[in-house]
Amino acid sequence: VNRGEDPAKALDELPVEAIAYVHVAGGVEKDGVWHDTHAHPVTAPVLDVLAELRSRVDPPGVLLERDDAFPPGAELAAELETIRGTLRAAAELKTVRGTLRAAAPDSGAGNSRGAGPLAGKPAAPGARDRTAVAQTAL
Repeated sequence: VNRGEDPAKALDELPVEAIAYVHVAGGVEKDGVWHDTHAHPVTAPVLDVLAELRSRVDPPGVLLERDDAFPPGAELAAELETIRGTLRAAAELKTVRGTLRAAAPDSGAGNSRGAGPLAGKPAAPGARDRTAVAQTAL
């Protein structure tokens, strides 16, 4: 998302099967760069990235990080339910994609975007380093 990057492409380059947990936080965009503040509600673009990730892999845990500006309990519960709903919907989509893929004849054309073209393969060389440097450069 930052610097106009495609989150799905970034996920393609990462070994998503090695994820220990996912950090989800609200934030703000300033001068075209997303900053997670841990003080704002989770936005639709963040949920979209979470859904894209969940359509590829089932992370062991998802953590909503709120460190400031805590909303009333009902609002926080609704935010958590939105995150859970996003995960459920993406899991269902993954199941449907898997069923369709299993039913389709093997065309040799590769996987669809949601399956991750590198599924089951190691990350592209240097992907972690490039991502780390890009994120710290923000």
